[in-house]
Order: sequence, then structure tokens, then C-alpha cells
Amino acid sequence: MKNRIKLAVLYFCYNREDHLKQSLPNVLRFRDELPLFIFCDGPKDLNNSETVKVENYLKSVMCDIQNCKIIYREENLGLAKNIISGVNHVFNLGYDTITVLEDDCVPNRNYFNYMKNALNYYLHHRNVMHVSAFGLPLKSKPTKDSYIAPYPCSWGWGTWKEKWIECNFYDTEYYNKILSDKEILEVFNWSGKSFSHFLTLQIRGNINSWLIRWYAHIFKNKGVCVWATDSKLYNIGFDGSGQHKVKYDIYNQKQIDKCKAFDFHHDTSTFNNKIIKQFRQFFMGPSFIDKLKTLLYINTGLLIERLRDVSNYYQGK
Repeated sequence: MKNRIKLAVLYFCYNREDHLKQSLPNVLRFRDELPLFIFCDGPKDLNNSETVKVENYLKSVMCDIQNCKIIYREENLGLAKNIISGVNHVFNLGYDTITVLEDDCVPNRNYFNYMKNALNYYLHHRNVMHVSAFGLPLKSKPTKDSYIAPYPCSWGWGTWKEKWIECNFYDTEYYNKILSDKEILEVFNWSGKSFSHFLTLQIRGNINSWLIRWYAHIFKNKGVCVWATDSKLYNIGFDGSGQHKVKYDIYNQKQIDKCKAFDFHHDTSTFNNKIIKQFRQFFMGPSFIDKLKTLLYINTGLLIERLRDVSNYYQGK
């Protein structure tokens, strides 16, 4: 399939040499000559030997790689600022769309093919604002190769310049409106009870997440996000490293999708409630009861909650 859009690959890393050595070779092997921008975050202090190892590895591996640029940050920006500024930088260079991988995301041979096709396919779907090649291990999968959900995935994703540049990542007034209005909050949490919890932590300064702010922007504009039915990458970050220190993996699919033609879900105006019921089990919230519901679904496939229809909000009614 010919590219109808100017696409760039962005890769973000910091201080995890072991992750870098697993993911970057696959990016280089499968990117299919797409331009590659690597953003390496700077150290938090001068004695950070792990960032030195990462820089040395990049310099040794990338010396002969064509169509690639490495941006070494002089200071530590943190993941959120690194991603936001990195994406802005590449869009300002004239690219129409981007696909983003972090160092804990190992793409398979079908990742870039999927992203190129999906970003082209959904180019003129005005309400689609985010595409991901990651697939959750749903017990009952859709028949198409993609489905829509309100929430974006940060593992192996892409978007378009015209959608991204409209985002105000400092829209605190709207964040507070979400949390203070019960009706809006219910819809915001419709596909996962964790989302208001993340937004609260963001406002309080307990976390610094580009993703929850990006979701708030998508939600404000009644946008939707595309997820892959069968995952095109594997996340190796469930080892306690990284920003979130997560050790328990309920998100990766056991088998990664093989190369094939794609049959994308076309109707982006309505959600499949059966899929969303399963989707929200992975984002149920911090309470003990919510965690039990997630474990029950993961181990048995049992769903014990009802889900009301929120299509009127997304259809602007």
C-alpha cells in the first residue's frame, strides 16, 4: 500500500539499556525505511551511569543507520515533556502523522504495516484521534482487526498533526470541570473507572502524565481511539522499572499477531458495548473491589456489572 501521508517513527528512551537492546533492533529491522527520530532523555544527575550506557549503546548501534536522527536531551525532561515536545518537534518538521514507541515496546514485523494502513484508513474519520497497534487480551475478541474505545493506548500508537496540535496539555479548568460534574465524570469513566483517578493525581501533581491529558482533550472533543484486536507489539515494562513501577502484567496477549491483510472496523460513530465491558476491566480503578472484579474477569471471563449507553454524548446529542 502506498503512503498517502508523510509518516515518521518516534522512539523514546531514557536509562533502561536492557529494554533498549530488546526493542530498538526490532524498530530498525521492521520500520521499512520510514524516517526515525530517537529522543533520549537526559540524566537527573551527573552520576547517572545508566543514561551513559544508553547513550553509548545508541552511538555504537546507530552510526551507520540511514534516515535516522538522535536527539539527546541536555537535561532530564521526564517522560511527559519528552513525548509532548518530541511529537511537536517532528510535526513542525512537516510530517503529517507519527507513530510512537517507547523503549519497553517491542514491535513485531507487522507493527509498522498495521500503523501505516490504520493511519491511512482512519485519516478522514474526523472523530478518530488516536490509533494504537496494541491489543488487550480480551476474552471475546471483535471480528475485525480493530475496534474503537474512548481511551487512548500509549503503547505503540500514532496520531495526525491536525488532531495533536489542537491539544491544550494545560487545560486545568476543564480537568476540574470533569471531576466536579457527576454527569460528565460518569461518561469520562465509562470505559474505565481509573481515568478520573489518574486525572486527580495529575491535578494534584502526584503524577505527570501526557496520556491522561491527551485523553481529556480527546474526550472534550468527543473523539474516539482505535485499538488493535490482535497485538502487534509486546510490552516488556512489567519488571518494576520505568515511571509507573508496574510488576504485574495483565495487558499483554500471549500470542502476537502474524502478517496478514487488515479488515478495519469502519463504523466509528457507535461503540460495541460487549467489547467496552471487557475493555473497562483493565482500567477498573484503585479500590480493592475494583481489583477483584479485574482479577475475576482475567481468570474466568466473568463480567458482573452493567454498562449504560453513553452514545448520545459522543454523537453530540
